[in-house]
Amino acid sequence: MKLKSELETAFNDWKFDEMGEEVSMLWNTKDQTKFSSLVKTGLSKGKSFMKPALASFPSKNRQSIVNYYFNVHIPRRIRSNSITINTDDEEEEDEEEEEEEVTAPKHSRKRNRAKKGACSSSKSLKRKYLSGRR
Repeated sequence: MKLKSELETAFNDWKFDEMGEEVSMLWNTKDQTKFSSLVKTGLSKGKSFMKPALASFPSKNRQSIVNYYFNVHIPRRIRSNSITINTDDEEEEDEEEEEEEVTAPKHSRKRNRAKKGACSSSKSLKRKYLSGRR
């Protein structure tokens, strides 16, 4: 809202009124939840969600549904995924560091990590690679 007041007419000229928070305000919580579950079921079956979405939301047109999908649903999904990944990595690293300190104080942490890295699971390797921690 602060951006809207600062930009005044440019806010609408640049189509900011069709993005993010402005779009999410046009959908009530019940419809947002319904939309999320509709997208999840459609994508898991490998089908498009547009036809079921148009049928489920008769008051919304195609443009409104597409705007909501790209400007609200996708950014929220990306944000929730990144929060989950970051939280898991930090907890695992803390646990690993505690174990290293207790089990082998004679060796350096770097050497212990190298030894553990050689036998760690592919899942943790993928997670570390994708998060940029190597």
